[in-house]
This record gives sequence, structure tokens and C-alpha cells, in this order.
Amino acid sequence: MANSREGSRNVSREQSRNASRESSVSERASNVGLTTQLSKTSINESSTVINPDPSNTSFDEEKTQARVHALIEEYTENYSESTDRPVKEALEDLSLFRTPSLDQQAIIVRELFSNVFEAKPRARKAVGHLLDAALNDEIISTDAFTSGFKMTVEAAPDYAVDIPLIWQYIGEIIGAFIGAPTSNMSLIKQILQSAPDDKSKQLFQYIIRYATEFSSQSRIQKFWQTSGFSINDVLKSDLIDSSFTKEYDWLSDTPESEPSTPQTKENVSPRADSQLVKLFKSVNDQGTTVTDPEIIAYIREVRK
Repeated sequence: MANSREGSRNVSREQSRNASRESSVSERASNVGLTTQLSKTSINESSTVINPDPSNTSFDEEKTQARVHALIEEYTENYSESTDRPVKEALEDLSLFRTPSLDQQAIIVRELFSNVFEAKPRARKAVGHLLDAALNDEIISTDAFTSGFKMTVEAAPDYAVDIPLIWQYIGEIIGAFIGAPTSNMSLIKQILQSAPDDKSKQLFQYIIRYATEFSSQSRIQKFWQTSGFSINDVLKSDLIDSSFTKEYDWLSDTPESEPSTPQTKENVSPRADSQLVKLFKSVNDQGTTVTDPEIIAYIREVRK
């Protein structure tokens, strides 16, 4: 009887062990299947996102710097105000190594500035025009330009050690950039906001000075008014006083239109040329006397 009970308990334990083993195997199989499924899902999801930000294209900074240096050397040597061919050729060269990377484009902008700080004024003007063309042709983006300019401004104190006129040179380049045919006056606020407070007013003065010199006062006035800015929009109020405002009132003044009156015989009063009168006197022969009024009358008749 005792043996019968013991055998029954053994059978029960064995069945329990088997059930436990089956449950464990089933659970492991389920986990493996789930892991495999998650792995496949992860692979599928990652394969759909190859490069979420194309602006992160890799580039070699040292090679970029070297290419810009070579480009500037050739471009500034060939630059001419009488033809846009050097600008177009420089843009073609720039397109060969420029990438979609905003970081690389910003470095290009920085290097364009820094490579002409110690060059002749003509080279700085040339770079201003090249920057204008690069933005206009979308070779350099506006964001990249702004970023590259900030990098230049941040390094300005270091440049100033050897180049005391660094802010004037920056203003000279931006002046050419602002006064270019396509006008970039809409960026002047961002440009000035990138400069330190103690330099922004001075930079504004340099920019307007060179923009007017490279273009004309009437064109810069037109560009300024088209931008919709006022002095208070681009400079902090504590930097502006009455004399400064008065100095740049012309930017916001209404352009004066010069009346064009066609010249006619009625409104043109002939005047005698004293040198011509002397000439007539010198060729008179001794036997003929020609008075001044007669000579003047003759000149008037010829000019009719």
C-alpha cells in the first residue's frame, strides 16, 4: 500500500517536471521569436533613414582652406570692374569643392574674409562682390554666410593684434557686399548684431561709407529704404545720439528728383567765347577793322 502511494507521488512529480520543462521551452521559444521580430523591425526602420541631415556632408577643413586660398589668389589678381568674367570663373571654381555642408560653407566665408585682410583694397572689394554672387547663385546659403561672418567677428580681436584696422577692413568687404548690384541690405541687421556692442556702430559707419563709395549714395539710399529698416532697428538705442542720427538722415530722406528741361534755341542764351574773339582779332588783316560786337554777332549766328 505504501509502495503504491510512493509510486503515485513519483508519477506526479515527473508530470510536473515535464510540464515545467515544456513551459520553459515554450517561453524561450517565444522570447527568441520576439527578439528576432524586434531585430528585424529595428533593421527595417533604420534602413529607411539613410542621412536625415544632408547638410552634415563630410569634408576636409584643411583642403577647403587651401582651395579657398588658391581661388582668392587667382581671383583677386584677375578681378576687374569692367567685366564679370573673373567673378563667374571664381564661382565655377568654388562650385567644384563646395559641398552642401553648412559648416564647410561657413568656413569658406570665413576664409574669404581672412585671406584679404592684409591685401590691397581692391582685393577686399573683389571679395565683397564674390560673396554677393555666391549668395545670389545659391552656392553659399544665407545661414552659412551669417555663420561664417560670426566666426570672422569672433576672431577679430586676435586679428587686431597684427591688423589694427581689422574693423575697417571688415566694413570694406561688407560695404562692397551691401552695395553690389543685387543688394544685400536685408542682411545688415544680422551682420551688425553679430558684432560686439562696442564695435557695431563703427562697423555700420564703415559699411555705409564703403557701400556708398563703391556704388552711389542714391543707390544705397534706395537699398536702405527698400529694406524697411531704421537706424534704431539695426543699432542699440544707447549707441545712437542726435549727431549720429543727423549724419545718416539721408538714408531715410525722400530722394530728390531733378527736373529735366529739354534745351531749345529759345531757352539757350548764346554766349561769346572770349578766346575765339581774340582769335578773330589775330587773323584780321591790317586793312580790315572788325569790331568786337561784329565778331560776337557772327559767333551767335554760327551757333544758331
